[in-house]
Amino acid sequence: MNERVINLVIVGCGRAAAQHVDALGHLPGVTLCGTFDLEGRRLGSIRQYEEFQAVLSDPRVDAISFCCPPGTRFEDVCAALEARKSVIIEKPPALSLREHRVLCDLAKKHSVHIHCMLQHRHRVPTETLGNNSDGAIGLLLSSRYRPTSAFTDGWRGNVETSLGGIVSHLGIHYLDIAVEWLGMPKTVNVSNVSVVQPGIERSLIGEIVFEAGQMLQFSITGSIEARSEALHVVNAHQSLNLVDGRFTTNVSADGFSAADDVSQLRTAVYVDFQRVCLAGDFSSARCALHRTERVQRAMDLIRQAICDAPLRASA
Repeated sequence: MNERVINLVIVGCGRAAAQHVDALGHLPGVTLCGTFDLEGRRLGSIRQYEEFQAVLSDPRVDAISFCCPPGTRFEDVCAALEARKSVIIEKPPALSLREHRVLCDLAKKHSVHIHCMLQHRHRVPTETLGNNSDGAIGLLLSSRYRPTSAFTDGWRGNVETSLGGIVSHLGIHYLDIAVEWLGMPKTVNVSNVSVVQPGIERSLIGEIVFEAGQMLQFSITGSIEARSEALHVVNAHQSLNLVDGRFTTNVSADGFSAADDVSQLRTAVYVDFQRVCLAGDFSSARCALHRTERVQRAMDLIRQAICDAPLRASA
């Protein structure tokens, strides 16, 4: 690996890949040296690899960003780590906590790095992440409208490739912050779920109970056109709030500011990734995969709770 530059290949050339290209445009020190896509799609004039194995065997490639459907990538991500390529994956992190731990173990074994694109972590101060707020309670509302076709067309309409619906692909961002503020989830109770088809939810209402007794009430929907996202967590000493991208607290957060532009948040993930890969600096590696175990546990519990809950068809 060049001491100052990471040579990166993007796998999967859909909408997420275009977002990554935009984010990389703000960042010196990471060179997009190629792409690979099973369907032959291209990203402009960027070099296109004909086979994934060619990416793995190319000694010039330092890292791979997987922008392909989450349910299809596990074996390829494992192969990339075993080929000593560092990796960025899109959310959700994995199918299960077991897969999550396999990826973390492989990265450690081969002395490479793996991060997850949970860019909204950069909306809040680093010191608030990974907390265990004893006695805390939280309230989460996420309304991100998507038409029914967004849950039925292409790979998103297949639960094996999509790994879920609105929670897995949009609600996960504020859910991730919530569990980082509260602790390790223990149980999930679902009181209402609306599905487009089995395993692919369009709205979900429920409660998470955490290992130390904390509680989170949540409502996540893709069926209401008005957009709003709000997370409030309070305990005996402080309140933490993230409302439509803006962080506030009743205690000091001097010097903290977050980018308003989502592309810049993605750039911030790549900046952290670059620091880890080039200098081994984990001090600000908010999205390192081994630091996403809580949200993976939450997703596992939510998927199981959806399977167990009485289902209501989405309009």
